[in-house]
Amino acid sequence: MSFSSKVREKALLASKRHCVWCEKAQGITVECHHIVPKAEGGDNTFENCIPVCLNCHGILGSYNSKHPKGTKISSSEMIRRRDDFYERVRRNEFPIQDTQFSSKKLLTDYDVRTYEEIVAVFNDSNLEYYLTEYDLGNDFNNEVFIPLSKFYKNAGNPVTMFIDEDLEYLRQTLITDTKNFLLYKASYTYPTSYGTQALNCWKNYDYSDEESASMNREFNDLATSVWDSYCDLIKRFKRKLA
Repeated sequence: MSFSSKVREKALLASKRHCVWCEKAQGITVECHHIVPKAEGGDNTFENCIPVCLNCHGILGSYNSKHPKGTKISSSEMIRRRDDFYERVRRNEFPIQDTQFSSKKLLTDYDVRTYEEIVAVFNDSNLEYYLTEYDLGNDFNNEVFIPLSKFYKNAGNPVTMFIDEDLEYLRQTLITDTKNFLLYKASYTYPTSYGTQALNCWKNYDYSDEESASMNREFNDLATSVWDSYCDLIKRFKRKLA
């Protein structure tokens, strides 16, 4: 039995489909390797999984203990390399080799156009203010988020996709965060008599003070996540142009 689809997906997301060993972007050619081989009692857990490319997969599993040549790659070395790689990906510090490759790779006019269309949506002082500074626990002007709704509505159109894999990954993250925010707004707010929107808890006394405060925090956190994802995309695009 191999890794479950859940374990494989978690590992591929943690590595952003890079090979942990050579640190190159691999796309569909990345494989999930057992750090401790199944024949030696290794299990199919996330902790025993390391994403690698086809070439490195062969290197990690090719050592012959009966005819030793060179120095065997230990399981502890694989774990340390993997965990360090995952942490750098989490901090958005992309692998050195990938960065060197990207700096030599010119972005297409298509990618630049896609980038400019996204910037046009978010380059609004009111939208930035509502996503980053305004307390959405108060009444808010729902019209401010209309551009955000249009962005999400068109996000599934192939025309809006990046060709560059790194930028497309960040665009998908932005889409997901936007979806979560808009879904929360649609599910847990209501139109007030002032032509604005407000959280349901402020008109429903069945909510405790603690529950109301929790909803307030969650709504604001979702808004902040949208803006943070947008900023991550902007910074990555500028690095590629540098």
